[in-house]
Amino acid sequence: MLEIRQKTRQLGWLTKKIKTKKAWFANTWSICLEFDYGCLLFVPRIWRNGKLPVKSHWFGTTSSRKSLGCDLCGEGFPNKNQLNIHRRIHEGKEIHTCKYCGKDLISLSQLKIHENSHTRDKVKRSVVCDQCGKAFTSSSKLQRHAVIHTGARPYTCKECGKDFNQSGNLLKHKRIHTGEKRFKCEQCDKAFARNEDLQKHTINHSGVWPFKCAECGKGFVSSTRLTRHTRTHTGERPYTCDVCGNVYFSSCTLKEHMRVHTGEKSFKCDQCGKAFQYKRHLQRHGFIHTGTKPYICKDCGKGYYLQGDLTVHMRKHTGEKPFKCDQCDMAFAVTSQLKRHTFLHTGKKPFTCQLCGYGCFKPLDLRTHMRRHTGERPYSCGQCGKRFRSTTTLRQHKYTHTNIKGVTCEHCGKGFSQRKLLKQHQKKHRLCLENCHITVYAA
Repeated sequence: MLEIRQKTRQLGWLTKKIKTKKAWFANTWSICLEFDYGCLLFVPRIWRNGKLPVKSHWFGTTSSRKSLGCDLCGEGFPNKNQLNIHRRIHEGKEIHTCKYCGKDLISLSQLKIHENSHTRDKVKRSVVCDQCGKAFTSSSKLQRHAVIHTGARPYTCKECGKDFNQSGNLLKHKRIHTGEKRFKCEQCDKAFARNEDLQKHTINHSGVWPFKCAECGKGFVSSTRLTRHTRTHTGERPYTCDVCGNVYFSSCTLKEHMRVHTGEKSFKCDQCGKAFQYKRHLQRHGFIHTGTKPYICKDCGKGYYLQGDLTVHMRKHTGEKPFKCDQCDMAFAVTSQLKRHTFLHTGKKPFTCQLCGYGCFKPLDLRTHMRRHTGERPYSCGQCGKRFRSTTTLRQHKYTHTNIKGVTCEHCGKGFSQRKLLKQHQKKHRLCLENCHITVYAA
């Protein structure tokens, strides 16, 4: 005890120096007094009216500071606060997680105070991202944010090797491996690994979306998703691909697009080993093994593997076209159609064959074109064995076996099994009288 008294007297002298020299205090956030059997950490809390309250905490031995262990699972923690948060998991109590950094807190009031540190008044934010205009309180926070635009993923999961651009995202991902579902619904006791999944689920009970688009009325669980959605109406695309110059509404869509250039296929089917660039493609593929199409159109009975595919299909019945071209007022049912349409105005074909210079609007079209050079024909007819470069030409070929006319001339009603036959027919069928601007269709 004598040694502790001597050390704390030394600390008292230091705190007097701190009181008189505020600039020195600004760089001094903690004082650790070390002993043979442990260390005593003194942390200055808040400078109020020249007074310096000092908070002390005993950490145990210097070599092993995780001295507080959970009596249920044995995991160690450096302080009681983190241990108490951990115990709530075993007790089934709710834990409040910061949506910005993934930090866990016990109460909603603590969460609110903590999240306010992320969302302070923008007047205090002097560091601005030159890519998207978002403001930050420090250059270190700007650097963490800049990773979104560069596509770098410095945080790697040790279990599966998946990379992430933010530490908070890695923290959320780890719960997939541990099976931990800390977010429980108070109404039906269903549990979720992520808070945003719980928020989506609670809407099933309440029927109320916390954030709604003023343009189309679509609901969202977070302001971030609403902001991303409103860009489909405004046309704002702050994220640019460094390789081909394409612009995107969100960092997620840019990240997905980059796989076109890198060829990355990180989503593998655990039944047949086939890999996919996108998670939704893996989900759609998975139903091939089960043979089910869980999403059925109520109007025509057509089935789909994904909810998103059914949503797009329903627009054929409703006539809804939410994506409008800002140059000619043409509207489209899906964003990909709008994107391809805008290239007609710019004349730009972002995907080019390096062998012959052929340009196209979609990466799928480029892959199909490349098979002309390689001779690859991966799709075969089950009846006659004939092989094709694309699923479209295979599908059209199948009509020759069934006598189904898949495409019809809009002028005379004649049916054809292939689109190229229809085009040949229309060239012979159409006679244009340019002088009187009348088109006559011969019998």
